[in-house]
Amino acid sequence: MVLTYLSVIFLSSLSNAIIRKVPVDNNIYKYIEKLVEHSKDLHEASYKRENQEITKLLTELIKQSQKTQDIIVNDNVGAQHMLELLKAVSANCEKARGLKNQEQRDVLRSVFEKLTRITQRYYVGNYRTFYCQKTKDLWIQRSWIGKNPINPKSRCGVLAN
Repeated sequence: MVLTYLSVIFLSSLSNAIIRKVPVDNNIYKYIEKLVEHSKDLHEASYKRENQEITKLLTELIKQSQKTQDIIVNDNVGAQHMLELLKAVSANCEKARGLKNQEQRDVLRSVFEKLTRITQRYYVGNYRTFYCQKTKDLWIQRSWIGKNPINPKSRCGVLAN
């Protein structure tokens, strides 16, 4: 288990060293910050399986993702990539709203992964990213103890950055 944890830390550090983060302007930074806060709220609601709160937060994520897309000037590869991630977040949130239980969590896996990719690829602040090697889940959360929002009973998740 220690080797696995160290491997994740090493690979995360290595990927951050190899892939330079793309800077974003202050306006986009503020929008992404709100998006990530909604993601953390969704993490908590998903972990606790609070269905009404999940639906509410999915709606908020869709709105915030679309607002963020609206202010991005699509003038370079970094902007195109960010727009693709945000569109995927919106589409998957929309899809997840119509699902329940495991089907919904399977779609939420993609939402969490895309939002995490934004924080890893762009200078939008430092966040606690967790990874579960067993289920390959990736997410951002507030607490320091890994709580897998997709598989809450699995008790897996190590801090990856």
